[in-house]
Amino acid sequence: MRKHWVRGLLQVLIVGVLILLTVEVGFRGYLALRIGPSILLYGTSFGRTADGSAEHSPLLRSIYHRRMRGTGEEFHNIRQHEHRAENYSKYHPNQIRYTYDAITGEVYHASINARGFRGSDFTDQKPPGVVRVVALGASSTFGYHNRDDLTYPAQLERMLDERCPERDFEVINLGIPHLLSDEIVALFLAEGLPLSPDVVTFYEGFNDSGSGHTKARKLVAERSALKSFHRWTRERFVVVAFIDSLVSERTKRFSGQQFETHTAGKAAHFVENLGLLADAVEEAGAKLLVARQQARSLLVLREELPGVRFRDEIALVREKLDREGWLSRDERNFLAYESLLNALEPWASERGVTLVDTLGALDPHREEIVSWVHLSHEGNRIIANTLASAILELECRPSPTTASLPAHPLIVR
Repeated sequence: MRKHWVRGLLQVLIVGVLILLTVEVGFRGYLALRIGPSILLYGTSFGRTADGSAEHSPLLRSIYHRRMRGTGEEFHNIRQHEHRAENYSKYHPNQIRYTYDAITGEVYHASINARGFRGSDFTDQKPPGVVRVVALGASSTFGYHNRDDLTYPAQLERMLDERCPERDFEVINLGIPHLLSDEIVALFLAEGLPLSPDVVTFYEGFNDSGSGHTKARKLVAERSALKSFHRWTRERFVVVAFIDSLVSERTKRFSGQQFETHTAGKAAHFVENLGLLADAVEEAGAKLLVARQQARSLLVLREELPGVRFRDEIALVREKLDREGWLSRDERNFLAYESLLNALEPWASERGVTLVDTLGALDPHREEIVSWVHLSHEGNRIIANTLASAILELECRPSPTTASLPAHPLIVR
């Protein structure tokens, strides 16, 4: 009897595996016709990047979100950066990466330099007479949907040079998508501090509102054999990766109590990390500018955003929670982000850190936010313009060219 039961179970497993393999082969064939034959190598050593990660993993999530409508999403491989250092990750040197315009679908090559960051190569030693600005952040700083020359750090460098011709400015983009404040601080200590910056800018916060603390996140990853197996199958089977995209956390609902649990401690953790950053910047004799990041909940459609300010959208999301008793993931993170912003101003006042109100500068132009936080090229211009005004107050010697520049009204002391 037992032998019969084992044989039956074995037959079921064999049939299940054959069905999975049949679906896998068929799905790969379909994708090969849509995006090219390289997808046939998914999960093999030939289909991996130099860092050993599965090149097409981001693509498979894209199938669900964009339904393969001919946009540039299929070329969007900047989500992955698996060159791991201690407590953060970045890109491998000179990796080939692409992003796309979230509105038009136009594909852009995202230049990764010899250090694993976006932009041109730079030297360890600061050139004589140069004002070096290090831009810290995550995907918004990296330029998630932007051309190389239209990220806000790239535009910031041009603005500074144009408005203060008697000084030479260099803006180094150290933004890496997905990083939390813990990881950004670790990256700065390891790679930004040795560059002898004169000014350090920080434009981030929303990632902290959505994710657990880095240490807790690592601990869960290390202890969960199931998660390791899930990742292993997802990076080797196209079908598994596609199903994974369908059951994303984005589709979940969160109650008011779950929101409170999710938000607890995030603001304190965020300003604690900013404190560590401020200490390091001060010790290096540089100046720290912390910029308020603009964001959306996605409750309001992009075409309806003109006239809807950040605080208006906060009120709309709270009304929804009171009315319906639940929030989507993006709405939950948006409200959690408000708590980080509320903690930011008293912290900056106590520390004597300059806050640059890039959130306020973008408030009349929130249609330039093309996702929950990522900006159009014009949105990046607004960020660069606001930061440039703050930096020029600190670093541009008075001259006939710059003396007439008004102090920017969006700087909070």
